[in-house]
Amino acid sequence: MPRLMLASEFLPAYAKLDPPVRARVQSVFGKFAEHTFAGLHLEKLQNARDERVRTIRIDKFWRGIVLAPASGDQYCLINVLPHDEAIAYARSRLFSVNHALGVIEMRDAEKLELIAPALRIQAQAAPERLFAAFPDKDLLRLGIEPDLLPLVRDITSEAALQAVERLLPQAQADVLTALASGLSVEETWAEVSAGYAEQCAAAESVDTEDLGAALSRSPSFAVAVAGEAELAAILDQPFDSWRVFLHPSQRRLAYAASYAGPALVTGAAGTGKTVVALHRAVHLARHRPALPVLLTTFTRALSDNLRASLDRLETGQEVLATVDVQGVDQLAHAVFSEQRASLGEHWAVATDADQAAAWQHALDLTQAPFAPEFLADEWEHVVLAQDLTTAAQYLACSRAGRGEALGPRQREQVWQAIDIAAAQLRAANKWTFLQIAAEAARVQAGKSAPRYQHAVIDEAQDLHPAHWRLLRACVAPGADDLFLVGDPHQRIYRNNASLRALGIEVRGRSRRLTLGYRSTSEILDFAAGILTCRQVADLADGQNSDSLSGYRSLLHGRKPFTRAAAHRAEELDALAAQIKTWLADGVPAASIAVAARTRHLVDEAAEALRVHGLEVSTIEKDAGRQPGVRLCTMHKLKGLEFQCVALVAIESGVVPPTRLGADAADLLRERCLLFVAATRARDALYISYSGDQSSLLPTLVA
Repeated sequence: MPRLMLASEFLPAYAKLDPPVRARVQSVFGKFAEHTFAGLHLEKLQNARDERVRTIRIDKFWRGIVLAPASGDQYCLINVLPHDEAIAYARSRLFSVNHALGVIEMRDAEKLELIAPALRIQAQAAPERLFAAFPDKDLLRLGIEPDLLPLVRDITSEAALQAVERLLPQAQADVLTALASGLSVEETWAEVSAGYAEQCAAAESVDTEDLGAALSRSPSFAVAVAGEAELAAILDQPFDSWRVFLHPSQRRLAYAASYAGPALVTGAAGTGKTVVALHRAVHLARHRPALPVLLTTFTRALSDNLRASLDRLETGQEVLATVDVQGVDQLAHAVFSEQRASLGEHWAVATDADQAAAWQHALDLTQAPFAPEFLADEWEHVVLAQDLTTAAQYLACSRAGRGEALGPRQREQVWQAIDIAAAQLRAANKWTFLQIAAEAARVQAGKSAPRYQHAVIDEAQDLHPAHWRLLRACVAPGADDLFLVGDPHQRIYRNNASLRALGIEVRGRSRRLTLGYRSTSEILDFAAGILTCRQVADLADGQNSDSLSGYRSLLHGRKPFTRAAAHRAEELDALAAQIKTWLADGVPAASIAVAARTRHLVDEAAEALRVHGLEVSTIEKDAGRQPGVRLCTMHKLKGLEFQCVALVAIESGVVPPTRLGADAADLLRERCLLFVAATRARDALYISYSGDQSSLLPTLVA
């Protein structure tokens, strides 16, 4: 009897279909699950790359794509798309069985065929090829398909590899990435096969023609369905459940048996990095480590979100009890407090007023020709970042990326002012958050035993070097010690850090996610335009640039909309009208967010919406626990997601603020901030401004 499977790729996309379409999907494929297959019509396509691919009518506008193996009774629903998109998708895909791993794989054969001639021309003019050192037998042993060998041989650079890897099956892309990063054939096999241990064991002799058998041993590719009731149970999951759902490419990273050392997963907004981090923490905790597993991130608010998402995984209290979820500043506070308590000392966190008074006191004494803001930045991002403790160290240190150079005399003046300000805070036993982190790192490094067995770190791009020193001290170096996820394009603070410089080497254990699951392709294309042609330093060593190449979404929807207004009152009236439209369309108020660059603008928008009779809940003030539309600053949007997002006052003089001037680093952070804010939207993005629009915005649809 026919048996139905659902491709993992389809499940998050299903959650975004309109309710009538979802109902038709359940009705059509319920016949599979109930073995009433005879009433269905699977249409074979002309000119398809894979003759085993079929389409099936859902309604007048939607079709399902089904893999129908030549033998066996397994059928797999791959996706449901609008009619023309479904036909194009079905014709372009090719399915195969990885002869080394035994799992089923899918690739975009059409695009690979289109890119191959350009690679061949490039290769003919290049002095060397990227994989020339590896004979065919080694590439085949690692799972590269024989028909892909010519294309692999024409790859001449890592840039060319980046263009190709997004079109390849994930396991084969991982093989090429590992080899290109310098790993040996044996090291590459150990890294790549670790995530397929069960499949490899079940596939001692692989029949590459038996797609049905490969489907059965590829649980990360597709989910088996036993009956119509189970189909409904799977498809009726609320949207939030898909926030913790793993796509196959993510699952291999999260559930890899082991990494030989620190591992890094990067990817642009919405590619599922946080989901990978959650599952990795659970995977490590299930192995009953002798010490807890740390799951941490940049802020307490983000750690609260991690804890809530961890609860959704339903892993059981025993596993959850092994995972310690807290923000990195909370961790620093805990380590620091323990040490101060052992000394019998009372201390307090330095307020903004305390710090301002310390800087003013230093300037009064030294008459140094610097602004307090400059001295504070120099202290945090040079002195504390490099853990400098003497004037000699500061005089000799690198200040790369800090703008205007300082001569020896100027450095002496800066150090003197910093020393006086720090001494004043010390005398009052008051500590800044970064001082606490730096001191906690020193305290933890001096302990005889680590605090955790493993650490899983989300939003890695925002951590300060003092945070990294603390995390490194909390976990002993070794297999599976640190698992990092982040995106340099979302670096909205000044905390630039080179992992390599901090002793965290991820070479050969760095992977990149390129497929977006949160926002539509239209929203992602717009957001990527904010960063077009801007070089963003990578996380591994800070010397190379990271790219958005290959970043894409399988989801489609409305294009972002922008509205110009003559003045703020008109802009906020239009905002209220837009929100009422979303509410009338059935969007829950709590799934709508309004954000602006400053706290003042947020308060102004909140008051205007109240005047229009709308309930609002300000995230910073009441943590968004009250009913109503959510409002916050653009910075506070980080790590969150909403069905609809409105960004207001995205205009000249506000985004970026006039005070930033022309400093390139500051402007790049503003671009990253706008990119982050735009990519919080799942389905709809609305942007408004009064006067002239921001220079950071790409071309918009009026």
